Formats: sequence, C-alpha cells, structure tokens
Amino acid sequence: MSQRNCKQHFSQWVSAEQVDIIADQTVMTKRHSHQNKIFLVAGEGINIDLSNVSAGNVSILLARLAVNLCGLRRPVVKIDFSTIIEVEDGNEVELLIALRRTCNGNSTILETYELEFDNVESLPFSFTFVDDQIGCHSECYCVYTVEIIRIDVEGGTTVNEIETESTAINAIVQAC
Repeated sequence: MSQRNCKQHFSQWVSAEQVDIIADQTVMTKRHSHQNKIFLVAGEGINIDLSNVSAGNVSILLARLAVNLCGLRRPVVKIDFSTIIEVEDGNEVELLIALRRTCNGNSTILETYELEFDNVESLPFSFTFVDDQIGCHSECYCVYTVEIIRIDVEGGTTVNEIETESTAINAIVQAC
C-alpha cells in the first residue's frame, strides 16, 4: 500500500496530515514521538442450523474473535459483526444476543441486543461496538464472542428452527 493510499485508508483513525509511514501495522506520526499501532483482526463467523431449540437461557456461539494485546498501551477495539438470522416457528420468538469479552479468564458481557421474530422471518442483524474499557491485563489475549444467550417463545417451549448465514466478525485495534 503506498503512503498516499495509507493516508486515505486510515483517515477515519488518524488524520491524513499526521500520517507519515505505515509499515508492519505501525503508524508513525509527525507531531508525536510515540507510535500508534493500528491493525485488523479477522474472526470466525459460525453459521448455525438448529432444530427444536429449547427456550430459556442458552449459549449458542455465533462468532469468535481473538485479539493479541501484547505490548499495547490503551488499546481500543472496534468490533463489527453481521449475520442474517432466520427463525421458523408458529409463535413470536425473541432472541437475546450478547457481545462478550473474556480476558485472563474473566468474562464480561459488553452489550446485549434483543431481536423479535414473528412466525417465519429472516432478518439481517449487525452492530459495531467500540471497546475502550479493556484496561491492563497480565495476559496478552482477549477473546470476543457473539452468542445467543436467551430464547423466549410466546406460547411455546421450543423454537422449530434457528438458522444463520453470512456470519462475519472483525475488529480494528488501535493503541499507543
């Protein structure tokens, strides 16, 4: 990537006037003597096709993303997730989806999203979340997951079918 293209590509994160060189996932700035690191992390989207799923608290993994934070100061992780969810059932179904971060064995739900489906319905679902509350961790790796954590069925105890397709997760990490 040429320096000119780098300026355009990273203009959302670092102004074009500040960008000097981008190499090895490092952005050098003219105004500061420190290095800002910016890199992309691709995760694993999981397409599911489940039948007769019991209502209640569940743990159905939709996506997973591992981020190496070794040596980074004040990291900020911007997560983008997208999928298409199809629910087939004769009743109204509500899914509670959670974005979870696990570092050093400590798991934290960062955000939850509620989706409602009527009968047979297919909906695109996506979100962007910025995690700037990571803090200092003695270990270098954090894992972000997107999971269905609760299923409610109006007038029923199971969902006939839940299916996802085109599931994707990625992150942009920026740190000093």
